[in-house]
Amino acid sequence: FSLKWPNDVLLKGRKVAGILLETQKNKFGQDVLLIGIGVNLLKAPNITDLEERTTAPVALFSETGVKIAPDRFLETLMTSYARFEAKFQAEGFATILQSWTERASHIGEQITARLPDREITGLFDRIDEKGHLVIRTASGIQSIGAAEVYFGGV
Repeated sequence: FSLKWPNDVLLKGRKVAGILLETQKNKFGQDVLLIGIGVNLLKAPNITDLEERTTAPVALFSETGVKIAPDRFLETLMTSYARFEAKFQAEGFATILQSWTERASHIGEQITARLPDREITGLFDRIDEKGHLVIRTASGIQSIGAAEVYFGGV
């Protein structure tokens, strides 16, 4: 397993899970964070239904032979999430960043980050202390807060 910035889990280089974050205001006007998680436990989407250059999908069962029920997976996920949330609250982002970096996919390799108005291609340097993707390009260092990332060049 490895991690693809900002929100995908890879199994043998293929996407097995994704996380979607969204902020909204609740009825009291406070900002809240909504977290959506999708995991291909039994079956992966058909690659022809996905956007070009998207990381190919895979399912946990088809790749490993491990069959896990959704409720069992959710229980494990909730326990793990609670452990990392407590660690984040107690120790801050640095330890989470270190953990993430140890599992990162394609650090030091060429990637392309697609932003709303342009694409940036360069070497995946690191994730900074804010969680931004840092790409080393011919014109210098670029720090990106949100983008769709593709492995390899354009």
